[in-house]
Amino acid sequence: MTTATALTLDRGTHDSAEEGACLLELVSLLAGEEFSDAPRCVSPVLANAGRAWNDSLGDEERQRLLGYADRLLGTADAAADDAWRSWVALDWLVRVCAAGWLDAAGLGAAAAAHRALPPLVDRAGVSRAASAATAAAAEAVALLDRLASGAASAEEGVRQARRAGYLAAAATGREAAAAAAWPGIAAEDADRDDLREQTRRTVLRLAQAVALTAPASGAAAADPLGALDAVAPALRPIHDSMWELFERLVTGPRRTGVDGGEVDAVRRHRP
Repeated sequence: MTTATALTLDRGTHDSAEEGACLLELVSLLAGEEFSDAPRCVSPVLANAGRAWNDSLGDEERQRLLGYADRLLGTADAAADDAWRSWVALDWLVRVCAAGWLDAAGLGAAAAAHRALPPLVDRAGVSRAASAATAAAAEAVALLDRLASGAASAEEGVRQARRAGYLAAAATGREAAAAAAWPGIAAEDADRDDLREQTRRTVLRLAQAVALTAPASGAAAADPLGALDAVAPALRPIHDSMWELFERLVTGPRRTGVDGGEVDAVRRHRP
C-alpha cells in the first residue's frame, strides 16, 4: 500500500513510480488512479498550484509537500472553492509577489501602487489593477533592457544572472501562484487572464533585473532558494508567504473565511 511517506518527491513528471513521483503523481497513487500528474480526484486549481510549487522547490524543501498528499484527495468536486482559490492566488500574485519584486528592483512607487490596490475579488478589481500592472510592466522591461545592455560584454554572466533570476522568481511563488490563478478559458475572463500573465512576466523580468545587479547570483543558480538568497535575500518572507498561500488554498474558503479576514490574511503576507 502506498503511503504519503513512502516516496521521495522529485521534480517534473515520470513514466512510473519506480522512476520517481512529484506531489500530484503521489496523489494519483494514493487515490488508486492511473499514475499521472493530473489525478481526477484533485481540484484543477490545486493541481496547477501543486505541480508548479513542487517544481519550484529544491530537493530537500520539496519533501514538505508530502504532508499535503492526503489532503488533496477528493478536492475535485467543489467549483465554488476553486473560484475562490483562483481569485486568492491572483490577488497574492499582484499585491504581494509583484509588489515585493518591484521593491527589490528599486521601483518603490510602483510597489506602493500595487499594495494600495483593493483586494482582487472580482472583475472590477481586475480593471482597477490593470493600469498599475501595465505601468509596472513597462518599467520592468525598461530596467531589464538597460541592465542587460550594460552587461552585454559579459554574455555568460548575463545568461547566468537571467537563470538565477528565473529560479529566484520561482522560489517566491511566481509560477505556482500564476498557475493557481488561471481562470479557465471563458471569454469573459480574458481581462483577468491578461492581468495574471502580464504580472507573471513582470515578476520574471524584475527578478532577472535584480539578479544582474547581484554579484553572487550566478553561483547559486542550481537551487531556487539558493538563487533567491543570492539575488534578493530580503524577499525570503515572500517565499514563506507562498507556503502560507498554498496552505490556504488547500484548506479552502469554508475554513478560512472570505470577507474581512481574507484581506487581513493578504496583508500578513507582505514582507
